[in-house]
Amino acid sequence: MRKVPVSIIIILFFLFLQVYVNFNQEQKMFDTNIEKKTESSNVNSVGRDSANTDENDGKYVKNKVGFREIKEIEDMCISTTKKDLEFAYTNKEYGHYTGETGKENRRKWQGLVIRCYSYVNNFIFKLGNMDESGNLRDDTLVETRVYPDRLVRIYRVHNGATQISEEIFIPDGLDVLLIRYTTTWSGTAYFYPHFDIRPHYWDKPSREYFYHWNTSTKALIASHADAPGFVALKSSISGNFEETNFALWDGFIQKNYPKDSERGDSGLGESFQPGAIVVSLSNGQSATFVFSVSNTEVDAVSNATYALEHYYDLLAKKRERISKVLELVSEDKGNFSTSDIEFNKAFKWALVSMDSLILNAFGKGIAAGLHWFADYWGRDMFISFPGAVLVTGKYDDAKEILSTACKIQDKNSSSPTYGRIPNRITLGETIYNTADATPWFIREFYEYVRYTGDVEFARDNFDTLKIAISGEKRRMDIYNFSIHGDQETWMDGIRDGAVCSPRGNRGVEIQALWYNALVCAAKIANLIGNRTESEEWMRIAEKLKDNFNSQFWNGDDNSLYDHINANGTKDCEKRPNEIFAVSLPFKDNFEYGLLCEEREFSVVKDVIKYCVVPWGVRSLSNQTKGFFNEYLDKNLCNAYACNGYVYYHPYHDYGTHTGLDHHDWSYHNGDVWHWLSGPVISSMTNYGLEDDAYNLTKTLTHHLLEGLTLGSLCEIMDGDSSGNIYGWDKGAISQAWSLAEYIRVFYQSYLGVMPDLMNGSIVFEPALPEQLGNVTATQYFGEGGKGVLKIKISKERNNMSLSTNGIKDDLNVTIKARIPCSLKNESIDKLRVKINCENVTFEVKNRVFGRVLEIKAFLSDTKPIELEIYRVNDEHPNDGIKDNPPVLKENVE
Repeated sequence: MRKVPVSIIIILFFLFLQVYVNFNQEQKMFDTNIEKKTESSNVNSVGRDSANTDENDGKYVKNKVGFREIKEIEDMCISTTKKDLEFAYTNKEYGHYTGETGKENRRKWQGLVIRCYSYVNNFIFKLGNMDESGNLRDDTLVETRVYPDRLVRIYRVHNGATQISEEIFIPDGLDVLLIRYTTTWSGTAYFYPHFDIRPHYWDKPSREYFYHWNTSTKALIASHADAPGFVALKSSISGNFEETNFALWDGFIQKNYPKDSERGDSGLGESFQPGAIVVSLSNGQSATFVFSVSNTEVDAVSNATYALEHYYDLLAKKRERISKVLELVSEDKGNFSTSDIEFNKAFKWALVSMDSLILNAFGKGIAAGLHWFADYWGRDMFISFPGAVLVTGKYDDAKEILSTACKIQDKNSSSPTYGRIPNRITLGETIYNTADATPWFIREFYEYVRYTGDVEFARDNFDTLKIAISGEKRRMDIYNFSIHGDQETWMDGIRDGAVCSPRGNRGVEIQALWYNALVCAAKIANLIGNRTESEEWMRIAEKLKDNFNSQFWNGDDNSLYDHINANGTKDCEKRPNEIFAVSLPFKDNFEYGLLCEEREFSVVKDVIKYCVVPWGVRSLSNQTKGFFNEYLDKNLCNAYACNGYVYYHPYHDYGTHTGLDHHDWSYHNGDVWHWLSGPVISSMTNYGLEDDAYNLTKTLTHHLLEGLTLGSLCEIMDGDSSGNIYGWDKGAISQAWSLAEYIRVFYQSYLGVMPDLMNGSIVFEPALPEQLGNVTATQYFGEGGKGVLKIKISKERNNMSLSTNGIKDDLNVTIKARIPCSLKNESIDKLRVKINCENVTFEVKNRVFGRVLEIKAFLSDTKPIELEIYRVNDEHPNDGIKDNPPVLKENVE
């Protein structure tokens, strides 16, 4: 073997040193450029950096120097060969891109949507012009990979001889869509845009398209008479525009959207193809195309150019945002682990998909869902609030969302909706026709202060609470019940002017919400020294509670009536709404529960019996008197109110079932709702049914990884499973409250973490299902999320540990520990609890499902807690540790 001369080694060393220095300089410049980007959705004022060029990608796309893969994002990839699954991405502003895992869209709702206007339905890329073998389409697609930040399709064209990848992503903060093609093939390629410019909720636009090829900017510009702004299409490789031959064809492509037809809607549509951008690929050159939407042509072109120049910057910025979301559940950093591998992956996807729906559309807010609910809905926003921004530690977002709601409250004292938080906020209007958005808002206002201890925010915005309570008091009856319209609850379906699930004028969950809002507002008032309001609101709540128990309790079957009609009659429909009387009160203090424990448990059992099925929670039981198991067995057609009954409707997509009426009738009359699993799981874990509750979580886990929308949760499912144990996904393809409740129950129900920094305390009552096994989790709390709580639970060793970072002052901790399975048959006097190797006293609380050990301790950065429950060894008591027998207090709650 020949030896390398020392001089060469020295030269190589200095060359390496120079490369290293250059790399770090590029990295700093790269990071600076990224920080300049996406501070808002308006990028017109952002300075243009002189981009380093990548010879393999034309003159626009920036060099990869400094770009890095993020392993935890790559590991979340969901790969499929199916063509009819869906995906959803947002730009975190007021735009989104959705579609099919296959190349052909199957809904007219899919494509690029900006500010509730559709602009681009699809696009076609073709290698070569001699025949159709170079088309990228379903029959040449071999695999689709869905990542949290992008979609990748792999094709084999030219009869399998050529492989090409298609990478698509929508950057944060920009109204653009980027598509990048990578292949080793050389030759002429064609990119065909399919424009579908129209209001998103209107599927019958005119054909008044305008377009031209800008020869100086090399951009195709398109617009439409029915929509604002312009779309610019550019390529990273300088190319030409080949116009459609309108003498042979008008450029309009007729589309058939089968998924719309299945819903009973029109499945017909069309898109406009004015021509193709033609580029030449050589030496395996990649090509990137960008669609850019803006109010003016100049801005659309400018933003398109910027996006092409900063492709890797934009992708890296999106990845960094997602990586920050995933830090909460980073297994590499020891922040998160369970024994259920599928749950771990699905949970990460839920976090990412939920975060993508936290937008800056009308101030900070949470979009209800895609495709049809891309606006802000007050009810959905605050049901989603704890799972979206509290348990995840996004307290800056939480404060901004609450501030947005405070600003848009109806403050007109002469308005019939005075004090309400809006039902819906859109570009054109703000609507207040909801009875529950406001009490949900008050509850989450209070819960935010519990998680953060942000007393200043509570004081600054207390007037909003006062107005909300004042407005609702105007709508009270003699029982202090909240009165509302037939369509003002969450079951708000309406068709041709007829309310599909009329529940006026006193719904059971509305009263539960109103009671909890009064208690929460009273506690806030007391916190900031407003004793008068606090005492008044508690008096109203106490009277309401007494009347609720006397008027809503159905003693015949130990359940709650669903609603009381305006004429005073009580409705016995078996719906899941009664569960909110159990799930809404904060379980760290039973004093403020709406029902006694025995009644709560009866309600839980009633909902399980009538509404819970393996694939979720039905909005209406198929066992209620007068309801049909199979609507198909009856020839009722439009007669859902026959004989005074609203009939159970098992299929949402009625278009595939002859004789069924519009899906609005099934919406709350049988459809399974994913979000309802949240309050049901919370209620079940409160009563020792965590293993049964986890079956609902397993179903949701399946849908996140293998359901209709990969990496997200849909809105609803059919009431009947038609043989599929997991049910059939329907409705909106990515729904905020479905995702948020999946996230919330892990922290608040399974881990049982309930911070109350208003009072410097935390209650910890874990109810871990066996399938989760040993668990490690992290929770942020305190103002700004600066405090970090680490939780480790070992079910095998009957121990748990709590530690903090950023919490200097002692927190009062109450641990409510359920007796481990291995010790359930032991007598209480044989059980001991150790904290940090010392025996401590504990109280024994009798619950309807068994005994709970209640232990008091202090927690701070210098006082971690290591807790173990064990049996005293008769021969060697306490393993040599000095015995400190517990004070056994048999308390019945």
